[in-house]
Amino acid sequence: MDIRIRAADPSDVQEASKLQRAVIPGDHPYEYARNILCSGTVNLVAIHKGTTIAGYISVLVGGLNPNGQHLWERLRPYLAFVGVLPDLQGQHVGAELIRRALQASDPRGASGMWLECPESAAGFYEKVGFVRVTSEAIEQYTGLTPRGPAYRLASKPLPG
Repeated sequence: MDIRIRAADPSDVQEASKLQRAVIPGDHPYEYARNILCSGTVNLVAIHKGTTIAGYISVLVGGLNPNGQHLWERLRPYLAFVGVLPDLQGQHVGAELIRRALQASDPRGASGMWLECPESAAGFYEKVGFVRVTSEAIEQYTGLTPRGPAYRLASKPLPG
């Protein structure tokens, strides 16, 4: 398969938004492609056949808010979104986007990567190496109760 991964740029916003709508049907409260225009984020796209955005990932690395009301505000790096066009899913594009985003967002491997996801997506994240973190551990670490399954991809254990 001819896939090339590169940093997203402002010209990718429209196509990344279209990809999000293909992956998350219906109304969603946030358009993740807007992160491409924000500082404190790592955004990568997977390009298929030279021009088509086949995958997109956005990781929050800055703007930590220890008093935030959501896990995505309190944990860094935090995987905000990863998606691959439905006809290219199952071909390791998402896994490669995650691998590259982890390298870019946590080059020393000190923090790993966090996420919270719907139960329906848990199997994918477990396949690519994320480990489910118990609600109790998340509450102890952040002071918040997760709204869905919470995961961490890291080689180092949580402190404490």
